[in-house]
Amino acid sequence: MSKQAKAVSVERRAFLRHAWRIREVIRGALETPPPARSSTTTFLVPHHDSAEFLEVCLHAIRRFHPDSRIIVVDAASERGEYFGAKQACRRYDAEHHAGLFRRGHTAQLNRLLCLAKSEVSVFLDQDCVLLAPLTPLVDMLRQGKLLIGPEDLMRLTHPGFLEAYPGSTEGYLRLGRGFIHASLMVVDPRRIRQLFGRRPFNWRKEWTGQHIEKYYGLCRRLELTCPELIEPLKSQHTGYGLGMVYLHNSVPLAYHNWYSGRISKLHGKVDTVLDVDWLRAEMKRFLGDYWSGTLDFQLPKELPARKQD
Repeated sequence: MSKQAKAVSVERRAFLRHAWRIREVIRGALETPPPARSSTTTFLVPHHDSAEFLEVCLHAIRRFHPDSRIIVVDAASERGEYFGAKQACRRYDAEHHAGLFRRGHTAQLNRLLCLAKSEVSVFLDQDCVLLAPLTPLVDMLRQGKLLIGPEDLMRLTHPGFLEAYPGSTEGYLRLGRGFIHASLMVVDPRRIRQLFGRRPFNWRKEWTGQHIEKYYGLCRRLELTCPELIEPLKSQHTGYGLGMVYLHNSVPLAYHNWYSGRISKLHGKVDTVLDVDWLRAEMKRFLGDYWSGTLDFQLPKELPARKQD
């Protein structure tokens, strides 16, 4: 077989392997979407390869914000995870949008922002689980803030983690000081589109300085034009793996697991430090405790109060 024939054969096999995904995208484009909920709040959830955690995320949204609209955008998940996510969306009355290609988290966020029509939108990662109503954050948005969410700082301080990794020294695994992590972002989508267009999360090449995530573009735009409209939240390391809780006035509002999509299939190390098997076991422990109603974050009894301005 010639090189050209081999190349054609490889392309044909790749097409057939992903034919179901192409069919799903076409089907989604042709189907008449269900009537959208007339809610003032929309939850925007990007998904990739973590249907099990997505189900918990959707369950918690419906628990604390039962009348909200939920939009899930998939990014070329594997077949089993894709259909698992689609079924979860049906169970919790969430809109599901298929994605043919995995173009990155930034593209998902931009697409979700364009789909949001309500005055309040909440971006939630698939492994970010609400622990209480987000009413205090929505109130801040209505009082003039434009972006509210956790500062992208990941300090691992819990004794359980330090016992599992005795070589660590309560350090920062992520250090995105001044930037808001996309696992939880409360925004006014209409004002953002009015100010920055339909792709506000894109990072511009001419911007200097280090950044962890390409979607930091929205934070940088606000930082350059109206930094007072950003409201960062604090986080606290919990007893579940790398899991963090996001706090408002010392009250945990949401739990973020980290790396759910990556650890579902990978082996070896994540970020060259952490064992995937350990992270996977911790994720399973959290999911089991959530459904059994026995969550125990092992936080200090008294969290430091938020400093008043």
